[in-house]
Amino acid sequence: RREHAVPEGQHLAAAQNRIWATWARPIRPEVAGNVKVAFTIHRDGSVDQVEVVESSGSSTIDRLAERAVISTQLGPLPNSYEKETLVVHANFKPVS
Repeated sequence: RREHAVPEGQHLAAAQNRIWATWARPIRPEVAGNVKVAFTIHRDGSVDQVEVVESSGSSTIDRLAERAVISTQLGPLPNSYEKETLVVHANFKPVS
């Protein structure tokens, strides 16, 4: 029997691709650093509770990562996902 990817996994991959497309932009190497952001996706696809949980050490990078999440349209959670919200932790690394 062949296993199929779960819809919520596909949804997360698509959401990640959209966020990365918003995020991926060249940043000066001297302000580079990784940042970890947590956020909640609601059933309707809206996002809130965006929070830097591990700072890059640069408020500029941290704000850009938060903005990438907030400004990206993610779309609603799949019907097969049983909960009303999904909490995501994402790592961002500037593109040089």
